[in-house]
Amino acid sequence: MTYQEVESLAKSLSYRDKLHLAQTMLQMARKEEEEQNSSTARFAAEFPNIVERIRKSKPGKRKSLTSFIKDMFNFRGGITDEEIDRVIDQLQKQNVITIDDVGRVTYQ
Repeated sequence: MTYQEVESLAKSLSYRDKLHLAQTMLQMARKEEEEQNSSTARFAAEFPNIVERIRKSKPGKRKSLTSFIKDMFNFRGGITDEEIDRVIDQLQKQNVITIDDVGRVTYQ
């Protein structure tokens, strides 16, 4: 469906329905924008802070590290398990940590 088709159909709506449609469209657009930008931009900006806090706390096992990262984002809307895995992968790629087969975390 094109913009012109939506605009044409919207003209036949009542005043209240137009407002409701506008509100729904704004909510959909905001949600889509959040999904596109949330994890990438959020972690890029937060990563130095994450590294600093992890180096101070030094969780010894992967499970403890996962809990620590989850707790860091608890008051900022939470974090998904996939996002936690991405943070841990990034920590390993930047040689901040290594995790052995048993799950022990070593700091560089």
